[in-house]
Amino acid sequence: MVPLVTMRQRSIHYQPLASQTTNKQRIRTALLVLGGVCALMLYRFFDKSVLEHAQYVALASNQHTIREDLPSHRGTIYAHDSGNALFPVATNERTYDVSVIPNQVTDPKGLSTALGNILSVDANDLFSKIQTKVPYLPPLKRRVDQATANKLVELPFKGLSLLPTDSRYYPENEFASQLLGFVNYDGVGAYGVESRYDDVLEGKDGSLLGKQDSFGRLVSITGQVNPESGSDLVLTIDHTIQYLADQTLRQASGLYGTGGGSVIVMNPKTGAILAMANQPGFDPNTYNEVPTDQVNRFTNDAVSTVYEPGSIMKPVVMAMAIEEGKVTPDTKSTFSNYVTVQGYQIHTALDEAFGEETMTQILENSDNVGMVWVSGHLEYQDMYDGFKRFGFGQTTGIDVPGETTGSILPVSDWHDIDRATMAFGQGISSTPLQMITAWGSLVNGGKLMKPYVVDSLVRPNGDRVVTQPTEVRTTVSQKTADEVRQMLLSVVDNGQSKKAQIQGYAIGGKTGTAQIADPKNGGYLKDTYNHSFIGFFPYDDPQYLVMVKLDHPTTSIYADATALPAFRAMAQGIISYEALQPSR
Repeated sequence: MVPLVTMRQRSIHYQPLASQTTNKQRIRTALLVLGGVCALMLYRFFDKSVLEHAQYVALASNQHTIREDLPSHRGTIYAHDSGNALFPVATNERTYDVSVIPNQVTDPKGLSTALGNILSVDANDLFSKIQTKVPYLPPLKRRVDQATANKLVELPFKGLSLLPTDSRYYPENEFASQLLGFVNYDGVGAYGVESRYDDVLEGKDGSLLGKQDSFGRLVSITGQVNPESGSDLVLTIDHTIQYLADQTLRQASGLYGTGGGSVIVMNPKTGAILAMANQPGFDPNTYNEVPTDQVNRFTNDAVSTVYEPGSIMKPVVMAMAIEEGKVTPDTKSTFSNYVTVQGYQIHTALDEAFGEETMTQILENSDNVGMVWVSGHLEYQDMYDGFKRFGFGQTTGIDVPGETTGSILPVSDWHDIDRATMAFGQGISSTPLQMITAWGSLVNGGKLMKPYVVDSLVRPNGDRVVTQPTEVRTTVSQKTADEVRQMLLSVVDNGQSKKAQIQGYAIGGKTGTAQIADPKNGGYLKDTYNHSFIGFFPYDDPQYLVMVKLDHPTTSIYADATALPAFRAMAQGIISYEALQPSR
């Protein structure tokens, strides 16, 4: 029998073979893992110290190097007056973008309430956003003025950030708004002159390189590229005449219940635009407040919107017929109250028969039937070529964006009815700018001038680049132009435009009452018209050509009760401002 003690001693020293094998595997595995970790550490050390050495040297350098952009100064836009004084109509001012850094705010409720009162923002909404402790919030308000910024600086709260910026500022609010355009929050010109001349106005940004200490303080400057300011623009716009145009159009819109309109004032000798107004307008300082469904208010309708001009086209067609030798101002014929062309009846405006008329009297009476007779003396191609010479169906080349061409039916598609209706301004479309430019040649001896709005560009070094007037081509001879100009004087003196008379001054001009095409059903809208008037003065030496276009006034169907009085107000204002001497 084996003693009990001996059995216990044997059990202490007994170990199965399988257990020994498992321990050896664990040791080998541990050694392999340790070796792998050591190898990886050695590789990473080699990678960082050798392969990526240059990258980390640069990173370390960047921690001590600062680069700051130096913004350029956008050029100022000026209007002028008759005394050559300059008025800034688009300039720059220091403003601030206001932000909050939530993780730095110690009193969320106090800060939210204070900002709500000063900036008129939702304090509760702001408080909720601050509570999220996100590292950054988009600006609460942009372009805050200096006075408001001063109030914010005095607040006893942490976490408020004011970033200074140079913002575009329009000191006269809606003054020539569509002509000027605006500068958006990215600093890019949009619409108008701001867009067309953005590349010369914006300049070039500079930069500053320097060293900073561990606290982020600038300790030295290592390099600097100075910003280059943009060029200034001096417009052809006369400050007083533009103001008069804006006011006259605004008042006309209210008086006559219009859907909008345009006023253009041009020097017919040069093509320089002295005023260009549109309604409804907008304030470029707060362009972002214009509702998205009303962004058409940014559009310069004077150059971008086409319409059938109506009877203001009659002097142009009459000039073609005189130039072709088909009629003279004194040519006579007898006319009924209507005429039938290809089965269509064309009536006079009041369905009145004028009987025997000279060509001058056709314009005085604005006789549609008489104009159909005149156009019948012109071949299709001759009339088409005449429209082209006067600039219809093509852009004028004015230096503002968005110009459209209007349309003329291809001559291959013409019929007698097309020629007849185009003779009194229906069936052909144009922009207000095209119409006033065509008239410019009639009162400027047949010379068609290219319209323009920038008189000169002034570079930062003081060099001045002056725009030279450009004669595009001759539309009619000097003799024909003089005869038509005399006929237009008679229209105001003796015809349907007598209300345009101003005592002591000789003025020529003509109304236009035009039907509006129905875009849905074809044909024309019933009892809805666009009204226009174009007039010029002084008669002996025309310096001012004024066009008023009103969109579907509701108080009258005739332009002599709407557009004509607006023209007269413009003419009286210009005569008074320029102190023009009476010619009669």
